[in-house]
Amino acid sequence: ATAIACGVKTNNGTIGLDSEGNHAKSLLEYANENGMATGIVVTCEITNATPASFIAHQKHRSMNEEIAADFLKTDINVFIGGGRTYFEDRSDKQNLTNHLKTKGYKIAYTLEDVKNTTEGKLSGLLSEKHLPPYKERGNMLPDAVQTAINLLEKNDNGFFLMVEGSQIDFECHANNGEGAIDEMLDFDRAIKVAFDFADKNPGTLVVITADHETGGVALTSGDIDNGEVGLSFSTKRHTAVMVPVFAYGVQAQNFSGIYENTSFLPKILKELGIL
Repeated sequence: ATAIACGVKTNNGTIGLDSEGNHAKSLLEYANENGMATGIVVTCEITNATPASFIAHQKHRSMNEEIAADFLKTDINVFIGGGRTYFEDRSDKQNLTNHLKTKGYKIAYTLEDVKNTTEGKLSGLLSEKHLPPYKERGNMLPDAVQTAINLLEKNDNGFFLMVEGSQIDFECHANNGEGAIDEMLDFDRAIKVAFDFADKNPGTLVVITADHETGGVALTSGDIDNGEVGLSFSTKRHTAVMVPVFAYGVQAQNFSGIYENTSFLPKILKELGIL
């Protein structure tokens, strides 16, 4: 995730730092500096590795409390996910939501509170740790993405939004085929929200990819008439399988081909006229 967000290779587990331990500026930070609105929506803890890599700079992904504190050092407009514990039940006894309120954030603890937010900055901390799996959390991801877009599009300079279908990885680690399909379909519904916005707003670019493959998944059977698919797994860990990149909207053609994960940042900054 650091390679994608910051355009640098780094050490395993490192968040927002290069291989020498120096701060590496993320795409979200570049966007903020150039007057764009920014947001993150995930189904895991908001301090988990992928969202953290877009906003934090820490030696290891396990430093959840330090990562949470890094949110206060940025101008992010909207962030929605889990991980309330690292903001409110901390070892240093600080309640970071109080600091967020002084910076103008509305604190939302339920999806309804998120959906009812129509203006301003929003911190949606919807669970103590990770959110529950799809069958329990329902339409949280597409609904939160829609709310985030509604808030961010008010900025005349445009916006950058990072969305993660976080629990696809969880289910593949567990070799749970049914759960993986549920999470993929949920992510697909979130993508539709982004595509619908792009269709109505020329100049929008949507890029869809993954930071890695998990489980060594193979499609081994299925019935297209019944909407069934059979999955087989070869591991409970990550693999080195190349991941696909899909792009939709303005300049989507620039995301074809095979390239390093560090290529996303310069490609997107070029489209934004920042690089």
